[in-house]
Amino acid sequence: YSSAKNDLEKFLLADLNEMELIGSTGKVNIVAEVGRIDGYDASDGDWKGVRRYYITKDSDKTKMGSKMLKDMGMLDQGDYRTLAAFGKWAKAAYPAKKYMLIVSNHGSGWEKGAGSEALTKGISYDEQSGNHINTPQLGLALKEIGKVDVFGTDACLMQMAEVVYEIKDSVDYIVGSEETEPGDGYTYNDFLGPVVKNPAMGAIELAKQAVNAYADHYDGIDQGYTQSLAKSSSVNKLLTETNAFAEAMMASGDKTLAKSARGAAINYAMDENRDLYDFTRRVVEGGANAD
Repeated sequence: YSSAKNDLEKFLLADLNEMELIGSTGKVNIVAEVGRIDGYDASDGDWKGVRRYYITKDSDKTKMGSKMLKDMGMLDQGDYRTLAAFGKWAKAAYPAKKYMLIVSNHGSGWEKGAGSEALTKGISYDEQSGNHINTPQLGLALKEIGKVDVFGTDACLMQMAEVVYEIKDSVDYIVGSEETEPGDGYTYNDFLGPVVKNPAMGAIELAKQAVNAYADHYDGIDQGYTQSLAKSSSVNKLLTETNAFAEAMMASGDKTLAKSARGAAINYAMDENRDLYDFTRRVVEGGANAD
């Protein structure tokens, strides 16, 4: 689900051509819903609107050779119902033993510091409509689609506890980046090649393949990145443990330690995005309270 209706257009069109380097097979179906608007990239006929494609093998990286299944018109890709409709259609049209859904666009996870929360947190920013899918709406979309084995975000700042908690009941494994992603994002041929070669791989192997292909690509060009997978069935325990930890911290009354740990913890992209593990490590190592 690729909203190229913004300044990422050239990168997201390149992603589709990377998918075509591998292409669908009798065992693996690759389908995409991609949108474009005027103003950023004029390649491949400079078409506009939202289209659905069945991705087939093609070595030409300058234009898509895949079959367009449907021209959807100028849909709002910032509306969670558009994502839900795509997911439901894909499952009905191409039934499979395992499903992975990837949302590709800008992402901001659970951003609080840049004004109204409702306007700043989320994914799939559509400049034509001015809308995006906020984090609670992402949960609604996945609930409407029904269970998927792996959910991935080819977008910045989406691998946050708040996001993972919102979608945990609709997916088994969640792949994403805690930091901003380079504009190029996923290298889809590197990711999909091993999947097509081994279509019987399990959901966790698929999720690991997404992480490792991303890591291998950016390691290869010596560029920094983060990418990880989260296991949804562990998320309830994360909430329970985090609450207990916070209560013990408050009971200790050590505000100086809490503030220093918060200030020193690793942050990603913006000051408020602090790494939870690094924060708790600093509190535990810096405090004398056994609780």
